[in-house]
Amino acid sequence: MAGRHRQTAVIARSSAELDAGIAEGKLVLVHCVEGGFHLGSTAEAVDDAVTQLARRGIAYITLAHLFWRHVATNEPSVPFLGSRRYRRLFPQPEVGLTDLGRAAVRAMVGQRVLLDLSHMSKRALDDAFALLDELDPERAVPVIASHVAVRFGRQTYNLDPPTIARIAARGGLIGLIVAEYQATDGLRRARTLSFEDSFAVLASHIDRIREITGSHRHTAIGSDFDGFSKPLAGLADMRSLGHLGAALCDRYGDSGELIAAGNVLRLLRSAWGKPMKDTQPTRRLTCS
Repeated sequence: MAGRHRQTAVIARSSAELDAGIAEGKLVLVHCVEGGFHLGSTAEAVDDAVTQLARRGIAYITLAHLFWRHVATNEPSVPFLGSRRYRRLFPQPEVGLTDLGRAAVRAMVGQRVLLDLSHMSKRALDDAFALLDELDPERAVPVIASHVAVRFGRQTYNLDPPTIARIAARGGLIGLIVAEYQATDGLRRARTLSFEDSFAVLASHIDRIREITGSHRHTAIGSDFDGFSKPLAGLADMRSLGHLGAALCDRYGDSGELIAAGNVLRLLRSAWGKPMKDTQPTRRLTCS
């Protein structure tokens, strides 16, 4: 980044650096970690790892991932296996968060690193919310689900209404995944064929989150590009997000800007490191 793209892009390690990059009109990248098994094999090691990552500017950590790794149990999300086959091939214990997972949540709350609930099983979600309520009974600490969808069909990876409501109660965000396997479940029997098809699918999720939470302040675009999931038609990579942002503005007006950018920026500014209290730079996406 520093050697090849310093004129157009920057890595932000704090909300202040985020706003500085936006003010300069640059593409701003923010680091995260997916899979809590990277953090260590003891509670002490996990605490130390989260502390070190926080100092290096990590914004959020996704504790669960594709397989059981002794931190948090997960829901099936591998497209070519299916839920039944996945559970048969990769059985998991009857637990939610382990001691390592609990240590990670405690450290993340202490270090102001956002907790990402994506991939978590129902048990893990219940454990995470219960621990958060113990550590933060005033619910000042938000959580995110960075790449998920609303559960319209049978996939338990997608979030049900009670979970969405719990995320909203903490002022958190649901980042919508743009993968066919998750986003179309329960909405379409065939794959999307055009951007219009895909936008209709995303709009169904956006509208449902609005029904559950009462506003568009808890919705974002999570994408999950560059994985093995097939993206929705017309949303193959980052280059398509400008088109998506314009479509969100056309359909939702000023709320479209919140979904495309404003909600994420608000959360990073308030919950990542020290909150910014001064005037923020103008966002690059605006709805007119």
